[in-house]
Amino acid sequence: MDQQQRVVIAGVFKRRKDLGDDLPRVEMMEVKRSKNHPNFARIRTARPDHGEPPEAVGRLGLTDSVEFCKSYRASLVQRPQHAGERALLVQTPPDLHALRDYVAAVDPPMRTAVPAEAFVPGACGENLFVDGGSDFHAGTVCVGDEFEVVRRESDAVGPAGTTVSGDEATSERVVVCRLQVASPRLPCAHFDEAFGKTFGLRGARAQCARSGMGGWFCRVLGTGTVREGDCLRLAKRPHPAWTMRRIAKLLYSNDHANMRCVCVCVCVCVCVCVRVCLCLCLCVCARMRPFVLC
Repeated sequence: MDQQQRVVIAGVFKRRKDLGDDLPRVEMMEVKRSKNHPNFARIRTARPDHGEPPEAVGRLGLTDSVEFCKSYRASLVQRPQHAGERALLVQTPPDLHALRDYVAAVDPPMRTAVPAEAFVPGACGENLFVDGGSDFHAGTVCVGDEFEVVRRESDAVGPAGTTVSGDEATSERVVVCRLQVASPRLPCAHFDEAFGKTFGLRGARAQCARSGMGGWFCRVLGTGTVREGDCLRLAKRPHPAWTMRRIAKLLYSNDHANMRCVCVCVCVCVCVCVRVCLCLCLCVCARMRPFVLC
């Protein structure tokens, strides 16, 4: 990715806060079903052309949205210091289009047809839909990348939380937030439910896991605000060889997963064999000891 490449936040999405995320899973699902809330349904917000103010961003993501990292379930399985690793989920047009093409072309086909109109910004449950052109996607974004969220100075502050339009050519840009790419997304089973209802290695979930096209998570290094029209400016790239796609393939690709299983099995077998050999040696030595002493 070129540091001068223009990368724009094309959509900001938040999740409802009344879906029982402070309850255990069974009770939460009952609340969610009672409100007829589809998987990955999000509320589009922070649109200047609709008169909506920017959304506040805290250490755990959008402050007015409840994601998994803020839920009761997350508190049971993750340490508090790790909650910020999944603060914001980012998706891009190239990865969304790649998912659409995969779902349409997979052979044999998905159990349920998915119309092309379903692949729109926000469809994957992301918080930020970021458009950087054809060269901004999981194959070019790297772990550890730090992005400054910048906004025209004339738009950064407005009366009563509103925004004021500015001249693109003359306005200075100010940093309103700072993000760092943390990890590729490992989708849950809801992903297969939403895109084709095909579970297993052919499903959308497995394809997104091994390719990184399901999006990636960002940490919040500097809190602030975000809105549509803000730009991402690459500030640091400490690991240019480790793209989201490469990491996703290493972590979640079926071939590598099988290889890890084989390695674990081999290690277990070796340990068992070594232990048996040591026991035999000890037994033999114990029996031979009187003769050795003589």
